[in-house]
Amino acid sequence: MASSPSSTTLICARPQRLHLRSASSTITRIRSTNIHRPCISDTEMSNLPPLKDEYIGGHGDALAPLGISFIGKDGSLSWTNISTEQEKAVEAYLRDKFGVYAIGHFDPFLVLAFESVIAGPGKLPHTIGGFVPVWDPDGDAFFWPIIADDGGGETQRLDAASYDHMDRIQGPTKEQVAELANTLFFDMEAEAITFYAGTLIIELPKIDQATYEEKLIKLPRFYECFPWHVQWHNGPLVSGEGPLVSGEGPLVSGEGPLVSGEARAREKKPDPTQLITVKNDDGEEYLRCKEEDDTDYIATDGKFYPGALVSSLDKKGQAYGHVSAGVLVRKGTERRLTASYHNWEDHCEKKPELFGMDCPEAQQFFRAAQGDPGTRFGYLHERIGKSDIGLVKMDVGVIFENKFMEFDASAKTFLEGKKIKLNDKFVIDSYPTGKQYLTAVGFRNILGGRRRGRHSEFHKSQKADPSKLPSDDVAYVTLEQGMYATDTIKMGKEPHMRARACGAVLVRCGIAAEPKTPETTILARGEVAGMLHYADIIPAYETSAKKLICYADSFDPLINEGWTIVPPVEESSEESSDENNSNNREEPPTKRQRTN
Repeated sequence: MASSPSSTTLICARPQRLHLRSASSTITRIRSTNIHRPCISDTEMSNLPPLKDEYIGGHGDALAPLGISFIGKDGSLSWTNISTEQEKAVEAYLRDKFGVYAIGHFDPFLVLAFESVIAGPGKLPHTIGGFVPVWDPDGDAFFWPIIADDGGGETQRLDAASYDHMDRIQGPTKEQVAELANTLFFDMEAEAITFYAGTLIIELPKIDQATYEEKLIKLPRFYECFPWHVQWHNGPLVSGEGPLVSGEGPLVSGEGPLVSGEARAREKKPDPTQLITVKNDDGEEYLRCKEEDDTDYIATDGKFYPGALVSSLDKKGQAYGHVSAGVLVRKGTERRLTASYHNWEDHCEKKPELFGMDCPEAQQFFRAAQGDPGTRFGYLHERIGKSDIGLVKMDVGVIFENKFMEFDASAKTFLEGKKIKLNDKFVIDSYPTGKQYLTAVGFRNILGGRRRGRHSEFHKSQKADPSKLPSDDVAYVTLEQGMYATDTIKMGKEPHMRARACGAVLVRCGIAAEPKTPETTILARGEVAGMLHYADIIPAYETSAKKLICYADSFDPLINEGWTIVPPVEESSEESSDENNSNNREEPPTKRQRTN
């Protein structure tokens, strides 16, 4: 859960029955902690660290003091990975620490009904033995763990030997997804194939719901001798591609530039649990966090950082859309800042002929500003393939430092998608949320090529040499995305993940295969996995697993094009002599560049 300055406590309603609804027979029964006694002594229980010390900061696993994890040696996440004695210890511990009286486990979520006063945001563990917790203080919530649909057709029996080479726990590789798209699911014309919670979800071309339901009845219900359960989805799983809105709020003054290398805390502490209703220039109402960090760090510090507010601008120089700054990357002598392409998508559609140009008109039309009202720092120059990864070309004299403000870490290296495993932990730093923890729960592969039509993620140029292009008869993976889940607690209807968190980069802070490695050690590696893609507004308590999941574009396309992360100042002596240092390491400009 995101770190928050709030000290608010949450008083529980009277305990009621926890109703956990499921459409799948694989969902296990609710377990009442009241029927089990602790298998550890009262003395051992009383010697455990107090809640206020154990979980302050909103990170850590609740079961770390017990040394218990639901993640098996094979990497699987399951309640059955622990012994009966450990199960009793877990239930007793959760009851005594949090007042939990009922538990529902729905991989990768653990729904917890509780009856006591517990700490507010920032003082709860973000995992429970590897599970992502959903805290239910009322005990009467309906939780729907399914994110796709079962088919209603006949079961198909397959040759198990054809799939023995695929990893049942971690899911298919990118190459294996393409293999499945061109064989088993050849006739489905899938737009994407997603692996989540032991299920392969086939994302079909979007059609009207009535037609989809008629089609669903005929699709296979089950594939025998196949490594995973198969479900279907009408259109893309990714949603939230909604309107971009301008933020409001005064420019916060700082105390002057920081000395290079000094740790920088946020000028304003974001609080995603408090919302206000505001209107944009068109009179449309939308929700925004009451406390967002809209500081102009270029003006206050002479430089800015990952997670700072970045805006596209309209023709009047006013903020058109807001996203979070990514990281500074380089290729040869070129320097770019990663940012969400969709923040300028309307601009690109209006004047596509200017996109990628360096003429004064293009620099003005695609300009980017930092803070609100903000300082201009560059302009959108490139888009990586069909991903949401945009690259902003920095103006001379603007400094960007790859140090995060909400946690002690710097971006140092890209983390390849194939090195990310299920249940790995990540943290983001964005201007509306501050620090937010996420857990890897799946992978999404967008397909291109064969008969994609208007849905295609791969478009051939009419001037291209056909002999050098993929065949129309073969499907290819054109974009990889990670699926990440966030922990929740019921706080009215207040969301804790905001739409404008998109663009924020994911830094690995926990490795499922290294449970004893401290978070600080993993953070020090500076492994950046990707950037949030259209992060939806997510209520702080949701009854659907689908709405607790966000997607992140993998940085693999950047790696493939030869981009690397610009290292921190103290770790790169060569940076000081780089002739292109003006893009990110020069002394700050003496005159402020206004957005208009």
